[in-house]
Amino acid sequence: MVLSYPRNADSADFVAFDHFEYKSNRSGRSSAPPAMGNAIRLYMPTSTPSVSNNNNWQTMNTMDGAIGQGQLDLARAVGGEDITTVVDRLKATVRGSTDRITDMFYQGAVMAGAGILGMQPNHVTQLGQGKIFNPNTEIAYDGPGLRQFSMQFDFIPRNQLEAADVQNIIMEFKKWSSASGGNTNMYEVPHLWSITYVSKGMVDVMNRFKTAALTKVTVQANPTSDMHATFTDGMPVVTSLKLDFLENDVILREDHEAAGGQGF
Repeated sequence: MVLSYPRNADSADFVAFDHFEYKSNRSGRSSAPPAMGNAIRLYMPTSTPSVSNNNNWQTMNTMDGAIGQGQLDLARAVGGEDITTVVDRLKATVRGSTDRITDMFYQGAVMAGAGILGMQPNHVTQLGQGKIFNPNTEIAYDGPGLRQFSMQFDFIPRNQLEAADVQNIIMEFKKWSSASGGNTNMYEVPHLWSITYVSKGMVDVMNRFKTAALTKVTVQANPTSDMHATFTDGMPVVTSLKLDFLENDVILREDHEAAGGQGF
């Protein structure tokens, strides 16, 4: 069954939501699992959610000057592909380190002197030479991050049938984003969701989504009204629904290439 809002919409643009049982990324699943429960089709929001592709970088933690350069040289050697490469690089680093060792001893002496004076080493060399130690700036890649995004929809049912659709849509999101089995020693994990933009029957015009957990369902009646207002059946005149998602896998270069269009 497909739950849609609005009913009999003339627009061919909508957001499709389907849900299915949780499977880990390492389960060996090679294709999309079969959807369960009711599929949901909601109108395309006026402004689609901002979705950021996160890649985590940070400043690499090394010391300044010759000591930091020595750290980097040793790190490059130790980071070889195999033990033979590591040994060869370490030997080459040691053979070419005569000048570096002299510079490291000098830097150590400056650091010791600065400590006695209660000053920073760079402040000492700045006063004496107008120079500071090279900060050896490098950035380190920690890996891709999971994406989070939210979608919001406002429902203004035009009749009792649409009011029932709104109730069923909200129940579907709440029910399948919840755990099951509260009377046992273990919980069944909530379902995962697939979200797809469909524009004029095409699905590759805007960004794609990985399957995602629905982490929060927020419902508010008459969010912009000064007072509570309902239809004769008690249904609020306006019902706002906000959905917060967390994708269950990182996005790689190969994912963008396979998706085509804008990618993910």
